[in-house]
Amino acid sequence: MSERHPLFATSAAAGFTLIEVMVVLSILTALATGISLSLDRVHARDSGRALETLRLGLEVAAERAWIRGQPVALERLDGGYRFLALGAGGQWAPVRDARVLGEHRLPLEVQWQAMEVEGRRLDVAQALVFAATAPSFRLTLSTPQGERHLLGTGAGKVMLVNAEGAQ
Repeated sequence: MSERHPLFATSAAAGFTLIEVMVVLSILTALATGISLSLDRVHARDSGRALETLRLGLEVAAERAWIRGQPVALERLDGGYRFLALGAGGQWAPVRDARVLGEHRLPLEVQWQAMEVEGRRLDVAQALVFAATAPSFRLTLSTPQGERHLLGTGAGKVMLVNAEGAQ
């Protein structure tokens, strides 16, 4: 009786079965979906954090202008913003002594839409100026979650609300 070595035995087919390929594709699809959802949450968290930083910066600017008696302005930049202080010579210069009032970049998915001060719409080149009294204003930004508004009061408080008005 002749014995055959297992390596030389003929098999019905070499490779993967259709079911094995389908299972692998299903697993890869589930992983891709999970990664995509995680990235969406990261973007939402980044935009939320950026808007909260801007909100705090606006409140600090109003407080600084009131306490020091020195005007502070928000300057909108392409993809970000910075705060400026009015110096003794009447020149605006970037604020350098406060981290929250420094220059900040906004996440790519957050874009400036509009700014209204005391009910009057400002051009992109115009700054939001805080002096002895804070102006009432509305900054509108677009985010992945929809439009968000930063509403400032004459008391220097700033609220972050969505387009429907909920905080």
